[in-house]
Amino acid sequence: MTVNNWIIIQQRINNIFSFDLPWASYKNGFGSPGWNYWMGNEKVYLLTNSGGYKLRIEMRSEILGWVSAEYSYFFLENEANWYRLHLGGFSGDCNGDSMQYSGDSNAFNQNGMYFTTSDSDHDNNPDINCEADRGGGWWYNSCNWANLNAHYNTYFYWWSLPDPYLDASRMMIKLV
Repeated sequence: MTVNNWIIIQQRINNIFSFDLPWASYKNGFGSPGWNYWMGNEKVYLLTNSGGYKLRIEMRSEILGWVSAEYSYFFLENEANWYRLHLGGFSGDCNGDSMQYSGDSNAFNQNGMYFTTSDSDHDNNPDINCEADRGGGWWYNSCNWANLNAHYNTYFYWWSLPDPYLDASRMMIKLV
């Protein structure tokens, strides 16, 4: 599904559908465009390795309404590399970059992280599987400051926002 030449790769519009799914579901995709949806890591990998892509994330919170983050480059590595995330060139009106948060340490920077699901743990937390704790497959470090697939009312957030808890999100890519 496309919107103004943006290809939607993730969309979450309510908490009716759980994103707590295994590796195969995230690899192949689930849901349906226009509803709760994940395109599939394999498709995103193939697309983003066929040319230069940028990423736009749109998020809605009850208090703030819609805000966005954009990254001037974005791609995933292949499944053999656990769909490692690469992004950079942040801009947006979301009060900061929660995907590349460095703060006091690099423990929450998600750039360069491997994708983790409940049945395929590749995060940097030696004590827990972050997905089992937070819910939803994602590029966990130890664990995260942004998660658009997590448990709905607890970890579905963009931490740099004044009201970090989200109601809806979508991730979109566009050829540059």
